[in-house]
Amino acid sequence: MTPTPILTNRSQTLSILDSLHVWRAYWVASLVALLVLLAPVFLRSQTTLTVGEVATQDITANRALSYVSKVSTEQARQKAANAVAPVYDPPDEAVLRRQIANAQALFDYIKIVRTDEFSTNEQKVADLQNLQFAKLTTEQANAVLALKDEEWASLSAEALRVLETSLSRQVRDYELKDVKERIPILIRFTFNENEITLIQSLIQDFIVINSILNEGKTAEEQQKARDSVPQQERSYQVGQVIVARGDTIDELDAEAYNEMNLQSDNLPLGQKIGVPVTAWLCYCLGAVLFLRRFYPPAQTARSQKVYLAMIWIAALVLGQILLPQNRQEVRFLFPLAALAILVQVGSRSSVAIGFSTLFTIFLLIFTQGSIQLTLYHLLTAIAAVLAMGKAARINDYFRAGAVVAVIGFLSTLSGELIAPYINWSEAQTRLWVSTGQGFLSAPLALAIISVLSRPFQLLTAIQVVDLSRHSHPLLQDMLRKAPGTYQHSLQIANLVEQAAQEIGANEALVHLLALYHDIGKTMHPEYFIENQLGGMNPHDFLSPLESSRIVVSHVTDGLAMAKQHNLPPPIQQAIQEHHGTLVTLFQYNRAIAEAGGDKSKVDVAQFQYPGPRPRTKENALLMLADAVEAKARADLPKTPEALENLVDAVLRVRLEAHQLDDSGLTLNDLQVIRKSFVQTLQSFYHARLRYPDFPESTTQPPATTHA
Repeated sequence: MTPTPILTNRSQTLSILDSLHVWRAYWVASLVALLVLLAPVFLRSQTTLTVGEVATQDITANRALSYVSKVSTEQARQKAANAVAPVYDPPDEAVLRRQIANAQALFDYIKIVRTDEFSTNEQKVADLQNLQFAKLTTEQANAVLALKDEEWASLSAEALRVLETSLSRQVRDYELKDVKERIPILIRFTFNENEITLIQSLIQDFIVINSILNEGKTAEEQQKARDSVPQQERSYQVGQVIVARGDTIDELDAEAYNEMNLQSDNLPLGQKIGVPVTAWLCYCLGAVLFLRRFYPPAQTARSQKVYLAMIWIAALVLGQILLPQNRQEVRFLFPLAALAILVQVGSRSSVAIGFSTLFTIFLLIFTQGSIQLTLYHLLTAIAAVLAMGKAARINDYFRAGAVVAVIGFLSTLSGELIAPYINWSEAQTRLWVSTGQGFLSAPLALAIISVLSRPFQLLTAIQVVDLSRHSHPLLQDMLRKAPGTYQHSLQIANLVEQAAQEIGANEALVHLLALYHDIGKTMHPEYFIENQLGGMNPHDFLSPLESSRIVVSHVTDGLAMAKQHNLPPPIQQAIQEHHGTLVTLFQYNRAIAEAGGDKSKVDVAQFQYPGPRPRTKENALLMLADAVEAKARADLPKTPEALENLVDAVLRVRLEAHQLDDSGLTLNDLQVIRKSFVQTLQSFYHARLRYPDFPESTTQPPATTHA
C-alpha cells in the first residue's frame, strides 16, 4: 500500500503582512469599540441634574466662577413680594347700615313673637328657633321669652351697640373669625354670662366682611418690592462642592451645574471627543502589549478572537447604558464580573484579569470618576476570575458567585463608611444590589456560555465532561481501528493528569487532550507500532521520506478529523502541537545512513512535524508525556534509576530543541513533572519500536521552526 504524500513544511516566522492579518479581528473590534464610545457624544441628550433627586456622588466646581443667579434672584424677589402686606379698601359704611337695619328688623320680629297673645309658649319657642339670621337653642329661646320688656329692650339695644362697634372698624376676610370671638369683650359688665352668650348668638351672623382686598394695589406694592431687590450673584472656587453626595438636589444646585458646563454636551466638541479617544488609545496600547505577552493573536483561533471582541464591545455598550445612570443602584448592576468570567472561559485567567484591569479606564469615564464604583467593579471582576480557577466543574461557577457576592458586599460597605454622610436606607439598598449582583454574576456567565459555547467553539466544563466520555464516536472509532493507540491515549491521560495537578495546570482539560491527541492514527493504524501485533512492519518497505510522511500525517489527519467533528479549538491545537516542530529521528537518521552519512544531502525540513510548538502548559505536558511513554515502551527500563534517566533524557531533548519556549513552563515545573512521570510510570501495555543507537539519536538536529 502506497501512503498518500502529505506536505507539512511551513515557516514559523510571521511576516509583517501575516502579523497584520492575525491582528485583524482585534483592529476591527477596536474600531467598533471606538464608535461605541463616541456614539453618546452625538446621540446622548443634554445631561442635567434632576431637581428632587438625591446626589449619588459629590459634584464639585471645575473652575472658579461668579455668575448672576436667576434662581437666587427670583427667590429673593419672591420673598420680598411675599413680605408685602395685602392692601384692603376702607370699611364700607353701607355694610354697617345694612346690617344694623337687618338686626333691628330681627329684634322687632322677636318683640312681636314675645307679645303674641294667641300663640302658646311652645309655638313661640319654635318661631324663635326658626329665625333666619340667628340660631338660638331651646334654652336661649325660653330665656328670650322669659325676659321682661325692659330687660329685652336693654339687651337688644346692647346688641345693636356691639354690632355697630364691630362693623365700625375694618373687618377683613382673615379677621372675621376673630371679630366674632371678640363680641363678649365689647358687652358691658352689667350683663350676666347667659345674657352675653345670648347677645353673641343674636348678632354674630350679622358681622360680615366690610373691607375687600384690593388685588390691583396689592400687586403694585408687591411689584415695587420685587423691583427693589437687586440681582443676586453666586460664586464658586475650583474644587468647591456644589452638591454633596446624599443631599437632595435643588434648583440652585442644578443652575450651578449648568453654569459650570459640567454636563457633557456643554463641553467643547474637541474635549468631548478627546476624552473617549484618549481612553480608547490607552486601552488599545495596553491590550496589544498584554496580549502579545500572554495571549498572542497568532495563537488564537478565529472563533475565539471574534468571541473576545464581542465581549469587549458588549462591555462597552453595557457600560454606556448602566454606569452613567443617576441612580447608584443601577450602576452597581454593571456585570463586569460576569464579563470577566466569559473572557476567562474564552481564553485564560491572565487575559481576564488584564481585561478587567484595563477596563478601569472606561469605568472612571462612565462613572464620572467614582472611585467607589470603579473599585467595586474591579475587585469583583478579579475575585470572580481567581475564584473560578480552572473552571473544571459546574460548582466552580457557583463558588465564584458566592465569593463575588462577599467581595462586592465588603467593597460597597467600605465605600459607604468612608462617605461623610451615610443615608442608611439608600446604603442598605446598594448593599443588597451589590450582593445580589455578585451571586448572579457566575450563574449568568454560565448561562451565556451555554448558549455561546457551540457557535464560538468554546470548551466549557460541561463539554469537557461530555467529550471525555468514551462513547464519543471518535474514541469508539479509535478503539475499533487502533486499539493500541487507544490504550496509549489512556495511559497518556493518566500520566498527564497527575502531573497537571502537581504544577497547577488544568487536569480535566489535559486529560481530555490526551484522549484525542492521536485520533489521526486511525487513518493508517497499521503504520504505528502499538497497533502492530508482531506482524510485518510496513515501514520496512518504505523510503525514509515516505515513512516520515506517514508518521507525520497523523497530526494533519487528526486535525482534519477534529475540524470535521467540530471539536473545540483547544483539542485541535493539542493535536497540532503535541509533536511541536520536532523531527522524526528514526526516519531522518535512516535517510542520512542511506546518503552515506552526508547530512547535506538530506533536507531536515522534510522530516519535520508541522507544529507549532506547544503554546500552553497543557499541550507541553502532553508532548512530554507522549514522548516519555513512547520511549519507556521502546526501552523497557528495568530499574528506577533507568526510568529516571529515561525521563531526564526526554525532557532534556525537548528543552534543548526549544520546544518548550512558548509553553509557559518553568524549570521548577519541569522538575515537578519529572518526579510525577517517574512515580506514575509503573507498567507498559505494548511494545515499541526500538530506535537504533545512531550518534545523533539523543539530540534534535537543527531544523526550521514554525509559528
